[in-house]
Amino acid sequence: MGLLGPVLPAYALSLGASAALVGLLLSGFGVARLVVSLSATWLVHHVGYRRLLVGSPTLIAPAALLCAVVGGFWGLALFCLIEGAAAAAYGTAGTATIVAVPDPRSRGLSSYQSAGLIGASAGPLLGGLIAQQFGPQAPFLVYAAIATAAAWWLQRRLDHDGLMSAGPDRPGGAAAAVKPSNWRTLAAPQLLPLWLLAFALVFARLGTQLVVAPLLGGAHGLSVAQIGFAFALSGFATLVVFYPAGRLMDRYGCKAVITAGGLGVSAALVVLAFAGGYAGFLVGSLVLGASSGLAGPAPLAYVAGVLGGEQRTRGVGIYRALGDAGAVLAPPLLGGLITLRGYDTALLMAAAPLLLATTAFAWRSPAAGPTA
Repeated sequence: MGLLGPVLPAYALSLGASAALVGLLLSGFGVARLVVSLSATWLVHHVGYRRLLVGSPTLIAPAALLCAVVGGFWGLALFCLIEGAAAAAYGTAGTATIVAVPDPRSRGLSSYQSAGLIGASAGPLLGGLIAQQFGPQAPFLVYAAIATAAAWWLQRRLDHDGLMSAGPDRPGGAAAAVKPSNWRTLAAPQLLPLWLLAFALVFARLGTQLVVAPLLGGAHGLSVAQIGFAFALSGFATLVVFYPAGRLMDRYGCKAVITAGGLGVSAALVVLAFAGGYAGFLVGSLVLGASSGLAGPAPLAYVAGVLGGEQRTRGVGIYRALGDAGAVLAPPLLGGLITLRGYDTALLMAAAPLLLATTAFAWRSPAAGPTA
């Protein structure tokens, strides 16, 4: 979906949309992800892992083609929402598949999420180049082709019996530290810090990267190139740390890695809040990227180890949904704080709930995970 990032706003404007409608369209992706992340857990149990994994890109392909030939904004909005919902369903089903198989491996989660991170990083560059050479509709056509190839590959290569037998009714792996039997028990006190952490981590990280840091760099008099270099450095640090984080989980356990990542992101926001120049801005961006990579795969690996059976898949859905809620709320709330109280207050207010959630998680949550 990163292919569409550079071209979607301009393409929507060319179809007669206003800037407000473009903003509504972009925020709609976050809302679609929020809704689908929870409903996908129901679909996994009633439709099955394999059907959902194959069906999601199968649905994306015609929706992307229709986006390329649609004649108006509202048609574009409809088909884009279908794309976003299908992609969110795939993301939840893919993660649930990995954590549901017997003996889930934290390094497997790291590999899966690293692949998504690389795609999200390379997609905008590729999409911009394609649009520049062939027009704004071309990235949609490439997206449709990639989705078609993915659906064909998944249909041929996914193990029928393996995914059917490794379903959520099979606990698999290490013994669960929490053994709930229904939705109510997912609100157990020892799990609440994890759900708060899911929201606070995405709220702090994405809100800083998308809203606060770019505006803060401009307020410090930094050039676009300097801000872009800081963002590239942050992204590179995330990629470098992301996969080794799986090895750290195998050695020290998920809880220790999650705690270190949460504290690192909180520290990065404090550094950015009091950065007086470019050097501080670079240090804060570097720490933010490295800490985000450290905390990236660990929480879902923790969910795989601390929950058993059907609750494992539901836990994945709840974690992703709360993270999506943080992504939806961060831009308007932090943007409003910048207007009312300034950049330092916005950054500190983003760091406060994350620090609280990390501390509560380290104190109250059980030390369980796939490697515990």
